[in-house]
Amino acid sequence: MKRWVKTAFFWWLLTVVSVFLPLLIFLGFGVSDDLSFIGDIAPNFVNDLSYSLSRPGHLSRPIYGLIQTATLHLFRENYLLYNILRLGIWGLIIYQSNKVFRSFFTNESKWLFIFFISFPIFSSAHLFNFFQTGYLLSLLFFLLALGAIKDDLGGFTQKRNLGYVILGLCALFSCEIIFPLFVFPILHNHWSKLSGIFRSKLFYLTVLIFAFFFTFKFLVGPLYQSEGFIYGFNPSLNSLLQSMYYFVVVLFEIPIMLLEVIPFFMSEATIWFSLLAIPLFYAVNRQNTFEYNRKFFFVVLLTLSFCSLIFFVSNYPAVSFGLYNKMMLPAHLLYVLLLTILCLRLIRTKFYVIGYAFGVLWLASMQMQSINAIRSWELRQDKLKEYASILNKEKKENQYFFIQAPYFLASNYNNEHVFILNDDFQGGILLYGIQGNHQQVYPFCSTMLEDGNYFANHNIYKTIKENKLSTFDVLLADGRLKRNQTLKSLNHLSLSSQRECLRSRLRSYLIRQMEVLK
Repeated sequence: MKRWVKTAFFWWLLTVVSVFLPLLIFLGFGVSDDLSFIGDIAPNFVNDLSYSLSRPGHLSRPIYGLIQTATLHLFRENYLLYNILRLGIWGLIIYQSNKVFRSFFTNESKWLFIFFISFPIFSSAHLFNFFQTGYLLSLLFFLLALGAIKDDLGGFTQKRNLGYVILGLCALFSCEIIFPLFVFPILHNHWSKLSGIFRSKLFYLTVLIFAFFFTFKFLVGPLYQSEGFIYGFNPSLNSLLQSMYYFVVVLFEIPIMLLEVIPFFMSEATIWFSLLAIPLFYAVNRQNTFEYNRKFFFVVLLTLSFCSLIFFVSNYPAVSFGLYNKMMLPAHLLYVLLLTILCLRLIRTKFYVIGYAFGVLWLASMQMQSINAIRSWELRQDKLKEYASILNKEKKENQYFFIQAPYFLASNYNNEHVFILNDDFQGGILLYGIQGNHQQVYPFCSTMLEDGNYFANHNIYKTIKENKLSTFDVLLADGRLKRNQTLKSLNHLSLSSQRECLRSRLRSYLIRQMEVLK
């Protein structure tokens, strides 16, 4: 191994360890689904698998459901084991990404790609919530599918058709979010002659994959779901706006995210480890012989644009922050490819400092998110213990109880949530020893009161109205217990709002402006 390769590998390894070792050791359960599964674990595997697959949309994600249930029964409450598996899957994604795309870079330049792909700064929710692992599996299976048909020159052939079909189906049956990426190998093979697409065996194999999956999702799945709608498929005028906003995320939110991390250098000693990116970039720069591949660049750019369809069909929010940045996972792969090309060109010019700055801020962003993920878990754990203790003393039988819980961390960088979903909160207090009916206890925060559109299924007003509650008890953040409250009195509570990150505030502002235009 050449000396510079050893140097690049060494500095890359240090950056990875600085981010992922604390996550491995200190991170617990996340804010989405984790505690609801752990707290409500059923007595046997079959019951839990049945529950997992009966959830809306999850029959079309059987691999996701099987992995969820198997790990739940194997690992139980040991979050270290979940962390090992989750980060192990991410390690496989890094490895397979390099295997698939290394022919598009030189031996030297690939280290920048490996660096950027290692840190999913705008799709990080996957790494902080174990029971979102289906999203990671979908990307891993897709990369394996590409590996099955990739030739040594960087093209995509039909040499292992069966492997491509099986692994492609595994990707979609893990989580369908990955579907836009399938256009990449087809476009790459037929960039110069688009008419050749319709004569391509690869195109028809891809059509076969999608035909099988969509038949199952749209025709079979709804027959066996606990709810009759097709989960994740809700195109509308609003979803069209979400798909358009996706380009705002890609072009503006992500650069703003990198700039937002700068103030944390003054208060977070740990993120100074982001300077470890500089020696890596320097090692690559000294050996960099990368030549710009126009075809590859534009195919990646076009596929990145195709990812906007995720938001059109699902009506999920396009954001770079919080829980729903998980929807940006496919975009992460493509964005990283483009960013690598950009930085490789920049560091060979007099503007090399900009390329270095990208690397430092990228690593700092991931470090800050990792730090806050751990802090969020620590605070969530402390609060759940506290709430369980209070509830065991104060909760009356058949009386609903609302607890004012922290929504974001005080050191909010990326809208890192402490509590967000009812099911998770209820699973958490059950895990930490509540006696009685945990399903009659709900968290709330200022957002849930101020925003009538807040998570429709987890809105406090909806909960009160659907259960026809005339009175309920309220525990405020300052420890005051208010008995026999009503909807009217709830509206008069003085609640302090927690500050959202800048990107979130900008998004809210733009949405308000669009509503005015309507």
